[in-house]
Amino acid sequence: AAAAAEDEAAEFDPEDPIYLWSYCKKCRDVVTHKQRLSPEASKFSFGKTLEVLFYERRTFGALNACACSAGDNHILYFGMGTLVARFDRAKIAPLRIAADTAAPFARVRAWHEGYASAELGLLLGLGLTYCHHLRTR
Repeated sequence: AAAAAEDEAAEFDPEDPIYLWSYCKKCRDVVTHKQRLSPEASKFSFGKTLEVLFYERRTFGALNACACSAGDNHILYFGMGTLVARFDRAKIAPLRIAADTAAPFARVRAWHEGYASAELGLLLGLGLTYCHHLRTR
């Protein structure tokens, strides 16, 4: 067990850059090339980075003309050194839907999606003008 822990520690170097790329299950092709997360991403926790990427419905830096939904068909990969994490979404059929009468949450969700788009632009090193364009759509 100690040898396995040492091997795992040797694979992880906090100074290694984090890369991300995506793959489309439907097209069976790489959608985005392997790209390094921008220096601005170091200001976010990994959890916040995932949140921003999962709220975003569009794909940045696409290699091909994949028109598939990023939320339904794309698998997101993160790589650091010799380690890779795979994030795949699956639809879950609810057993029951209960409606809440708190209508203000609809406005919060719409604002949050625009905010996520702006943060995603910063993560991938896009200019502030492009981020502003995303928020005004």
